[in-house]
Amino acid sequence: MVGSETTAVIYNLSISKVEYKDTILYYKNIHGGANIDLKVKYDSIILKKE
Repeated sequence: MVGSETTAVIYNLSISKVEYKDTILYYKNIHGGANIDLKVKYDSIILKKE
């Protein structure tokens, strides 16, 4: 198979909280994003104090 009919899914999610460093989560799926119900599960997100 050559090429793809769907576009890639790429997002940057910025998380911020007072007194903590900002955290940016990156997600990239180059195989296409035709699935509307796409779910990405993060087990934990750790913020560091400034």
